[in-house]
Amino acid sequence: MDKVAWIVVLVSMLFVLLFLFGTFILLYRSRKRLILEKHHDDIVEENIAVLYSDYLKESGDGSFSAFLHRKRKARKIRNVLLDIVLGIVGLVMLAVLAASIAYRFTGGQVYIGNTAFYVVETDSMSKKNPDNEEDLQGHDDQIPARTFILIERLGEGEKLVPYMIYAYQDKDGNVIVHRHIETMDDGTYLFRGDANALPIESDIGVTDDQIVGKFTGYQNRALGETIYFLKSPIGLVVVLALFGILVGQGVYADKLDRLYEQRYEILLPKAEEIHAKYVAIDGDREKKPLLLKDIAMYPEGTVCYVLKGDERLSTGERVKIVREESKTCLCRILSDSNPYDATPISIAKSNLAFDRKFPSR
Repeated sequence: MDKVAWIVVLVSMLFVLLFLFGTFILLYRSRKRLILEKHHDDIVEENIAVLYSDYLKESGDGSFSAFLHRKRKARKIRNVLLDIVLGIVGLVMLAVLAASIAYRFTGGQVYIGNTAFYVVETDSMSKKNPDNEEDLQGHDDQIPARTFILIERLGEGEKLVPYMIYAYQDKDGNVIVHRHIETMDDGTYLFRGDANALPIESDIGVTDDQIVGKFTGYQNRALGETIYFLKSPIGLVVVLALFGILVGQGVYADKLDRLYEQRYEILLPKAEEIHAKYVAIDGDREKKPLLLKDIAMYPEGTVCYVLKGDERLSTGERVKIVREESKTCLCRILSDSNPYDATPISIAKSNLAFDRKFPSR
């Protein structure tokens, strides 16, 4: 029955991996098509507009190319650090998966040096049975079910001490953690769980070669519950799924980043033009990046220069856009004599240039 259960677990794990990577492949192909067909250029342009705003706000007279070089260098360092962190997380998850499988198949005897890690799965040591209260006076080291404990190998020639807790293997290979009661005349040992009124069958006649080790006194319930879940079939599937998501995300996110980078390289030469489209200037003349869906090509509040004057306007006059129309913009004149002119006038878009100057400081 156990073999059938493990076959089901292995098939489930394989199905989960295939499903995850199949999903990643489909998503990657869909995103790739959208990027190559320029459907995601609005996202790229928004980021370029923000990047150009950062460049304008940065002190100094360096070129935009030099600014981009510094940004790329910093991003490369961040990506390396992120890859290291994700690599460590992946190795930890892989180690947890390997440890869970090893724990499952070794009966809970995973050793590091002379210390074994074990999770007590039953409640036979969780409390004192009223019939044993007198014998257990002063022994308050009971172990609740699903508690993580440490078991230490016995030293050469080390004898068992009455009423100390030990781990032994029964004839079926199961690890039992019970209290040693006494050594019998024939040299075998008698054990008993604190919650049991009487020893169970495997507690009687335990030999030296069955002893796994002694309880060190360390126990951790939360860690035990975690390990108990991870070594279960569903726990193994969950850990494998998380590992698959981490690997798949890393592989396909990197591919998508390279595709986006290609579009960035194509659109970056138009950074100033893109920035003009995505940036508005408020009443305090502070530049603010805005999302494309929130603004038009000539958004309300944008301050512009008039390229060519007429009887109403002087060349170089500053105006603020009130509303964008098909070929014109309704604007208010921002003259010193009348900064709040209540009568907007219509100006052709071809006769407007964006004001990209910052206030003097």
